Amino acid sequence: NKSDSVDDKDLLFSIISHNLINPFNIMLGFSEILKEEYYNFNDADRLAHISKINKYASANYVLTKNLLDWSKLQQQGIVVKKEILNCKKFITETIKPYLALAELKEIEIQLKINAKDVIYADNKLIHTVVANLFMNAIKFTQRKGTIKISLKLLKNRQPEIIIEDNGLGMGEEQLDEIFKISKINSKNGTENEKGTGLGLFISKKLIDYHHSSLNFSSIVNKGTKVIITL
Repeated sequence: NKSDSVDDKDLLFSIISHNLINPFNIMLGFSEILKEEYYNFNDADRLAHISKINKYASANYVLTKNLLDWSKLQQQGIVVKKEILNCKKFITETIKPYLALAELKEIEIQLKINAKDVIYADNKLIHTVVANLFMNAIKFTQRKGTIKISLKLLKNRQPEIIIEDNGLGMGEEQLDEIFKISKINSKNGTENEKGTGLGLFISKKLIDYHHSSLNFSSIVNKGTKVIITL
């Protein structure tokens, strides 16, 4: 049986491999469309798709380099280095590499964060968490659905990043098991998107390292709300 404990090196490997899969899926998606529709496209359409593939290949190169550089710094174990981050800028930059997947499914992204709001967090760790949760929301939201990302300040000024979708949702049993590696069973998305099933487990581990909390509420066929309390 798999253990629900995992050492830092295994976790680092999981983070790197999981983060690299999604940008490749974007490039594969656009190249597949280009291949299937090549003769139906005009030159402008072909150039647009080639430009998108090039854009995401370049983004994937930068992401790969950043992940490898970061992993080198974590060889002795994961180190949390918190800093003040402009939340709107941070979220915008984090979700940018994955917006093409939302675009392919015609999903509306609503960002409701004030321009001056800040969070105190480890940039790399929270980046991985938000990217994983955002990708999960895209995966399980139907075509022409909606994903909302907002920031809420509690009474003690503690910030909550909220990612909410109107997708497939989860039942109580599934909610109880989402953070258990021994229960990981990758479920295909609304348009048969594949995945490793590791995203939520990785996110929870990183949030634990960060001494923050990650909470889910979900209703089947209504959607899921994820709250990161920093």
